[in-house]
Amino acid sequence: MSSHKKFVRNLVDSIEPQFVVARWLHLHGRTVTIEGLRVAPSADQQDDYVDHGDIRDHTSGIIEVKSITRNFHDEGSWPFGSEIFVANVKSVDRRRAEVAAYITVSADLRFGAIINCLTNSDWSIKSVKDPKTGSDYLVYVARTSDASFVDLSAPPKHIKIILGD
Repeated sequence: MSSHKKFVRNLVDSIEPQFVVARWLHLHGRTVTIEGLRVAPSADQQDDYVDHGDIRDHTSGIIEVKSITRNFHDEGSWPFGSEIFVANVKSVDRRRAEVAAYITVSADLRFGAIINCLTNSDWSIKSVKDPKTGSDYLVYVARTSDASFVDLSAPPKHIKIILGD
């Protein structure tokens, strides 16, 4: 499979976690927008198809959504020790003023780890190997202690009270 096909497959697979996070934000009273998916016909045209963020929260800004292949529900069950990969350094630096938070979603789509961009002065940079391509790249890393772990499948407390749950 070509690298462009792999990219497109990963892009399509990333849609469900975006909608899980958008639903959670919506249930918490946030007005959100997800742009329609635009896919470059070839890798050499991908710069013309860069999106404007995964989710636009009309109150706080862009929410970028990442998903992982492992489950977690809190800091103690986070599968990567005390570090959370925020995102590729280039993509973070390109949108630094616009992104409000990065949310990593568990494999079962039930839980999220939210890294607020206000914590960025505490982030570090780490070189990692992309398991899909094998190439090295730089990522920002936050501490799990700076993350808010949330249950993406549960309605907020005020709705639970109304429903009697």
